[in-house]
Formats: sequence, structure tokens, C-alpha cells
Amino acid sequence: MAIREDLQRVLELQSQYDSTPTDAMKERGLLIRSTIPSQIRELGTPLRTAAHVGEADFLVEGKDGITRKARVPWVRFASKGRSPKATIGWYVVWLFREDGSGAYLALAHASTINVGGNFVDRSLEEASALTQWARQRLTADVAADSRMTTKLELGFGSLAKGYEKTTAIALFYPNGGFPSDDQLFTDMQKMAAQLSRLYEFDRLGLSPGKPSPEVAGALQLLEEISSPQRSAKQGFGLSQPERRAVELRAMSLAIEHLSKLGYTVEDTSRNKPYDLVARKDDEEVFVEVKGTTGNLGGILLTRNEVAHHKKFFPSNGLIVVSQIALSNTQANPVASGGLVNAQLPWKIDDLQLQPICYSYTVVQE
Repeated sequence: MAIREDLQRVLELQSQYDSTPTDAMKERGLLIRSTIPSQIRELGTPLRTAAHVGEADFLVEGKDGITRKARVPWVRFASKGRSPKATIGWYVVWLFREDGSGAYLALAHASTINVGGNFVDRSLEEASALTQWARQRLTADVAADSRMTTKLELGFGSLAKGYEKTTAIALFYPNGGFPSDDQLFTDMQKMAAQLSRLYEFDRLGLSPGKPSPEVAGALQLLEEISSPQRSAKQGFGLSQPERRAVELRAMSLAIEHLSKLGYTVEDTSRNKPYDLVARKDDEEVFVEVKGTTGNLGGILLTRNEVAHHKKFFPSNGLIVVSQIALSNTQANPVASGGLVNAQLPWKIDDLQLQPICYSYTVVQE
């Protein structure tokens, strides 16, 4: 059976919805959990290539409810590392209207947040900010597609409303109006390409609520070291050449900034717990420099760096260069741009320091 026929059949079965595993719901479950995901996997390389997702990292799954059958079943594909569950991250998803009048191929984000082990709906304000951010970063050809919509009408249930508010863009197919398999696969590839853009913004630390690549990379490395069995091991942070390019760009802009303030600047980053010494008249300032492709926010500090800058305050400073752009390739990157934020002097606020790892000494009992 062609995928268009399977999608159509799900819509037909929606009119026979029941929360219990009736024959109709069993048939729908087989289509959602097995048949349609298998057909998406068969698309293989073109879809993964469009999404920039490796074969081992490519996740396809469908859900229709376990104890109670869901009014809105779904089938999605994503990066396993970036969206291991439908409650995490961005993905492309088939969503079916409660009344069976149509289906959407959507670029959507998890609609809930894990709070103390419980999943709660994102606020309307947070969901709106998230989807607006995504829409602003999609390519012009998607925005120009007259079929594309930002408004979903899935039904009246809480899950339907949650999916509606966290969808950035979607294509709608009315019941009885699915195009050919070739067109459906083309549409999925187009959505996959847009998904890859959002994943790249995630990687660069430019997504709302995401830590900088430096912090995210440190957290991932610590997870791999302390709990290798639970680590995704996908390496989504910046490559070593990218990190080096960002570092050099930040140092260059920091030196330029201090020079404009009248300082003579010495690079001490190789052998001191500070990156620069800035001198002017009888003044000597020890300066920490951090660069990131992400927005201004979290930075990484070593214990020695914290100790030094606490000791020498107020003869110290912090310069953070954010939103550094990377071009070319991950292996041979070119860094440009960047916004300079300078704090001279820099007083470390202990409330802003957050431990991300502990060393624990175990003694023999």
C-alpha cells in the first residue's frame, strides 16, 4: 500500500475513534506505529541528507496512545540525539485531525516541559516565542509556498491544543486530497531541510533557552565521562577547529576593544589563569576573554580562573564576544562578526556561579 493510501486510511479510521482497543483502533495503531514509520524509513538517504542526520541518529516513530487511545495520533522523524522523545526538541511530524477531516505535515516542537518528573504544557507565551523564532529563521522558499500555514486546527482536546501552539509551520492535506507519493516525499524532504536549519541554530547556541555551545559541550563531555551508558555520544557541539576560530576571533575583538580604551595589551592566555593583561599609565588589569556563537549568557570558568579574578578584583575584567558567525566548513571554519560585552572591573557574583560537575571522594567504610 502507498503511503498516501495509509495516511488516508488513518483519517477514515479517525471517524471511528474509541479510547479502547476496538478493531478500528487496532488497525489505526498498526498504521501509526509500524506501517507509516517503515515507509518513511524506506525513503532513506534523501530524507536523512535533507535533515543532515546520520543513519544511526535518524529516529522515526509513531504513537497512538497506550492505555487510552489518543484522539490525535502522530508519526514523526527527528535526530535521535536532539529529540530522543517527542517531549524534547524539534521534529517533523504527521498530525491527524480528531474528526478525520485532514492531516498536517508539521515542523513542531515539544509541547510540554519536564518539571520535577511531571510533564506540564508550555505556556502560550513561551510557545508563541518559540514558534515565532523558528518561523523567522526558515528559508524564503518555504515562506513563499502558498500551501504553508502557521495555523492548525486539530480538535478540541488538550493534546490537540498543545500540538497546535508549538507548531512553527505545516502543510495541510484534506481528507481525500492527498497528492501522489512522490509529492508527499518531496514535501517531507522540504520539511527535513528546514528541520536541519533549526538543528544548526541549536548547535550554535542560538535557539531560545539553549545554553552556549561551550556549556552544552562541557555538559555532554561530563555526561559521557561519568555515565557513558546514558550518553548519546553524538558530538553536536562545535568542532575543535570551530572552537579555535571562535576563540581567536574573540581575542582579536577583545584586544581591539581594550586598545580603543587606551590600553597596551599583552596576550597571556597560554600560561596564565587569565587571557590578557591590559596596561595604561600605572593601571594593570587582568582580563578574561570568552567567545561564543551563541547569545550572551552562560560561560565556562575553571576553578583557577574564578580564584584569580576574585583575588585581583577590581584590577580585573571580563570580555565576552557573543554571536560570532562561522562560515566555510567545520573542518576549515572562518569566524567573523561578534558583539563585545565588557565588564571592567568584573566582580564575580557567587549567585551566578553554577556547578556543572562534582568530584566526590569515596572512603572505605
